[in-house]
Amino acid sequence: MIVKGWAKEYVKEGMQQGMLTDAKETVLEALGRKFSSNIPVDIHRAVNALNNRVLLKKLLRSSIQSAPGPTISDRPNHRMPILPSKWAF
Repeated sequence: MIVKGWAKEYVKEGMQQGMLTDAKETVLEALGRKFSSNIPVDIHRAVNALNNRVLLKKLLRSSIQSAPGPTISDRPNHRMPILPSKWAF
């Protein structure tokens, strides 16, 4: 299928949005597996608010490499454990 003109931009934008959605879902799934699916709503919203695939890839890598520990909700201030403090939510 060859897409031309304005339709090409819509296809490109749709593909980018799909990849971004997939990256968010992957990060949330990794966090859920790591922390027994006890992801607070505010962290879920924070991940879904991100629109940077590079940052989402870094979050995924960090969540996979981080040592198991307490659940996210047990942490002080409910900070996402894989973010540096300057990025804490």
